[in-house]
Amino acid sequence: IAIYKDELYNLPFNMNTFHQLWGVTTPAQAKAKIQEQDEREKAILNQSYQFAGMFTFFAAACSMFVLVAVSMEAALAVLGVVAVYAVVWLIANLYLSKKL
Repeated sequence: IAIYKDELYNLPFNMNTFHQLWGVTTPAQAKAKIQEQDEREKAILNQSYQFAGMFTFFAAACSMFVLVAVSMEAALAVLGVVAVYAVVWLIANLYLSKKL
């Protein structure tokens, strides 16, 4: 038995379970709903990765302004890390866009 939003559902999932969850009545409708859920989860995951990546990138870039006043070597080290991050991000995006 699975609990979702204070409702009990049978395991393993069958058409009765899908009907309880989404109100679907055919296997084709259930399959379409499952694919819709998978696409939504992928989109949310992708957005969270992008947000985390942008935050990390801009935090490192902003820290360079502070480090320049303290140590030019430290600022250059952070600049190197930001550059490597940007290249890895670009390669990963190109690879994943072809794969998805």
